[in-house]
Amino acid sequence: MERITIRNRTTKTEGEIKIRFRLRDSGGVELHHKSGIKANLKELAQFNIDGTIKGRKQIINRKLKAAIDNAMKLMSQAYANLCAQMDKTHISGELFEKEIARLANPETPTFEASKESMITRYD
Repeated sequence: MERITIRNRTTKTEGEIKIRFRLRDSGGVELHHKSGIKANLKELAQFNIDGTIKGRKQIINRKLKAAIDNAMKLMSQAYANLCAQMDKTHISGELFEKEIARLANPETPTFEASKESMITRYD
């Protein structure tokens, strides 16, 4: 079973950073994801590394919590999809990022070789 954690790679004590995530699984699998989620370090300090809220905090940034949960869900789904296609030890960071992008933007058009293109039309 994979474990997804929030990774804080900064030494800053205040300000805003982009959140990074790490996915670890048995067999030495370790994948990283740079999200576009920006968070204030003071707000991020209210969260455990697994994305849960520390203690009994009443005042939290709900949008940040939802964004973190969504990113973790996308990572988990992308990893499950890739594990179904290949051995988990062969999953690279590049494949992982492409799968996350595909799941996050399902409307993104992809090239289909079976359809006629402009090049084949003029040949």
